[in-house]
Amino acid sequence: MLRTINLLALNTASSMLAIFEYLLMFRAIMSWFPQIQGSRLYDFICGITEPLLMPFRKLLQNVDALRGFPIDISFMLAFMTIIFLEILLQGMI
Repeated sequence: MLRTINLLALNTASSMLAIFEYLLMFRAIMSWFPQIQGSRLYDFICGITEPLLMPFRKLLQNVDALRGFPIDISFMLAFMTIIFLEILLQGMI
């Protein structure tokens, strides 16, 4: 019984990470099209993904060399962290 509950929790966490991964990718693709920015769908996706990106942005603000960097490194760090967590969870299942 406990094993089943653990598997359910791990599968749920893995599914949530996959959803965040897809939302981040969708946000990145939508950011390439300025006419989509400001739409309700874009605002919805930003509202979901921004709390995930904010800790990485705050962390990177402490690095002087990355403050004026033209690429959003926080996005890449968040995405790589999600992939790393997915790999860890797959190893536990």
